[in-house]
Amino acid sequence: MMITKVQFVFVLYLATALRYANAALGNVEDISMREWKKFQSDLTSNEVLPNLSALFEGLGRKWVDECVPSFKNDKNMLSSGESKVSNYELMKKENGVCLDYLSCAYERCIWPYGFDGELPFIVPEFDETDLREVRLNLPSLVVFPKSVGDIKTTIDFANKHKIGISIKSTGHDNHGGSTQKDTINIYMRDFPVFASGDNTMTPSYGIVECNQDHDKVALSKKKLTTQDLVDVACKVAESRSKKAMIHVGGGQVWNDVLKAVHKENLRINPIYPTYQVISGSSGSVGCAGGFILCGGVSGNTPARQFGTPLDNIVQLEMVLPTGHHVRFGPTDWTMPIPAGKITPQTTEVLGWCNSKPNEVEVANWEWVECSGKHIPNFDDLWFAVRGGGGGSYGVITALYYVLHEASQLELVGSPGTIHDFVDLRKGWLKDIATRFKVDQVELPSGLPPQLFPPPLSPPNSGEAQMFLDQIWVNFLIDLYENPKALGLTDEAAYSCGSAGNINPKFFGPINDHICHSDGVASDIVKAWNIIVINNEPKLKKFKFSDAFIDLVRKKMIVKKIFYDFVELTTSRDDNDSSTIDGTGKSNPFQMWTNDSFLDVEIEDAPDTPHPFLAPYAYGGALIPPKSVIMKDREKSIEFFGKMGGWYTATGGKLAETSDGRASYAKRDDTGSMYLSVNPPFNFGAESQTIPGTYDTFWSYIFDETGTGVEDEFPAVADLCHSGHFLVGPKKDDWRKGCDVTFEFNDPEKTYEALKQARKDCISWQQLVWGKQSTVDRLKCVQKKHDPNRLFICWGCIVEPIDDDEEDDVCEQIKKPKVKKSKITKKRKTKK
Repeated sequence: MMITKVQFVFVLYLATALRYANAALGNVEDISMREWKKFQSDLTSNEVLPNLSALFEGLGRKWVDECVPSFKNDKNMLSSGESKVSNYELMKKENGVCLDYLSCAYERCIWPYGFDGELPFIVPEFDETDLREVRLNLPSLVVFPKSVGDIKTTIDFANKHKIGISIKSTGHDNHGGSTQKDTINIYMRDFPVFASGDNTMTPSYGIVECNQDHDKVALSKKKLTTQDLVDVACKVAESRSKKAMIHVGGGQVWNDVLKAVHKENLRINPIYPTYQVISGSSGSVGCAGGFILCGGVSGNTPARQFGTPLDNIVQLEMVLPTGHHVRFGPTDWTMPIPAGKITPQTTEVLGWCNSKPNEVEVANWEWVECSGKHIPNFDDLWFAVRGGGGGSYGVITALYYVLHEASQLELVGSPGTIHDFVDLRKGWLKDIATRFKVDQVELPSGLPPQLFPPPLSPPNSGEAQMFLDQIWVNFLIDLYENPKALGLTDEAAYSCGSAGNINPKFFGPINDHICHSDGVASDIVKAWNIIVINNEPKLKKFKFSDAFIDLVRKKMIVKKIFYDFVELTTSRDDNDSSTIDGTGKSNPFQMWTNDSFLDVEIEDAPDTPHPFLAPYAYGGALIPPKSVIMKDREKSIEFFGKMGGWYTATGGKLAETSDGRASYAKRDDTGSMYLSVNPPFNFGAESQTIPGTYDTFWSYIFDETGTGVEDEFPAVADLCHSGHFLVGPKKDDWRKGCDVTFEFNDPEKTYEALKQARKDCISWQQLVWGKQSTVDRLKCVQKKHDPNRLFICWGCIVEPIDDDEEDDVCEQIKKPKVKKSKITKKRKTKK
């Protein structure tokens, strides 16, 4: 538990030497208390910086006292789905250093004390030596801004003294970037709220209806009002045939937005919803911070039909690393919409600086053309902020999402109660027992083993189950990649998705698909019935009875039709309380707590993933290219049959929904099957080598081509759901994974292993963004807009392990051509 004085001094030296890409950053200890107090007095109140004493005491003790107790003796500390810890609870802790994963208080979220794998997990008692542990990745101070002025004051202070900045929306970052060592942390928890189902002062709950004549906005004026820029955002929404937007604050969570849209819909029409927002699934995840920056997606909303949440942003507001408070977004685009696209292609992005950032009242802000030494490049920022990685480009203070016309939500999938599974299992057991004249038979894989005693294994039952698995996986591939093969339209099928609720095993209990197109659920059920009918002769060769084949047909049923996602998560079947988890909640999506969604105040939205020990479950969220999936169906069926449950939130129309100016790269050839490919983690070891878990994936997608052009490596990784173990294949053979050894008690060796991996392997950045040219552009945008390199963190486009070898990265980039619009010409002429 303790480290020796010699070790402490050595590791302290090492951590300091390797700390930042820019070694010129200063230390908080070098700033006088007089200057700190002056900084505190410049903020709107002492509540913004309540704990100045942390400079001397450190935040380690606060972390132990406030955060650690929530994790102590939790019996499910290795599973986000079973942990009982609430992130809503952690977000409210006074000192702001609690995170979604206990281990993320340490560099790269690596838990340094070992764990033998036994449950319940026992959190150790920390002594003062542990709290000086140099691997602790806690900031020096936490600031809780209540206004844009507070953020600007903090960033100006950091620039003056060359102190790093880290940003926390909710603390879900899998790499530990939410709180960075030796930084001033900007925690957005107390920032103003614009969208809320609880805000009686906002009758429309933050929703802006675009029903004005927005052509009257004269962008050539020297000064624009905030309302002028709202009109500009509405004009973008109208170009996409949308009639409304929702205004979201930089510290808000999806819980706020989902409740706001739900309440407004009930106000307009309690029978059928009017609007829907393309959101995340978890209520406790921020909707305007890291989620947008890392390219967040959800299978529970129709992102495959209307684009990811970042595709649905029409205007952004930020405080940049230079201190500029800006608003920017598209001001010109292609019309008519080009063939093969459903979103107008942005041809111009303009932005403005707030000349009165310290004004608390938004209505008093004045927006002018930016001036000074570091004038922002808004085209670059529009590209980078939407999917280019968190914590790197500044602090998002607000944004506008377009709202789509809603449809009812249809839940289609497998029966969900214990009784339903028992019926299916009994049918299987009865047929097998009759055929082989045995008293006990093998339990089909995928059913909860705790419900049934261990059975014996009859001959050939495995072959029959394998056949059922194969037709099931083949059906799922067609449903998400080739719906026309099932007689479904692309439009209908692309409205469906699933947030980790699909099991490739026929007898798997998890199988739920959420669709946002009226009638598509029944069409999917019909398609599955046709599959069963077509395979009935083969099933009868296995001597299955008609009764069992009828149960096979019931693998897919229309479970229920809901008003919206809020009703889905609040609904309760009072007629059947016997469920797989024994909670009495027969709806697997029920994560709110009320019986009625019409007359009872809504509680907090789903808190998923629940906080737990470490994001080791997030090794790599990898998405095979669609062309690979469709090329060799037999091989794909075999591959997916080996995988665990998967997410379906990509593919569909994502290649058509981009405005052509976002860095999010999962577009043209991205499949729909989103896999969690995890390395086997030995919790009790002092080191861990991360290799071959990925080999199955790499050999599947690069079966014939061992190498290729490096700048054409496909974007196959989702940053939001990948952890710090994400490592690409070898550069000289893309079919083989790289070995990287993490020495938990020797950070020097870990750093060296990671640096060596950057030489030998495809970088994790390329796994996320594909083309090296895209990675280089993002690094250049970060460098140009953060000249003092303050915004550097783990999991960011530039990490602390990076050095200055990329100083010339901007020189290597060919800038994209930007069409100059009439608006731009008018502005230049007026000058």
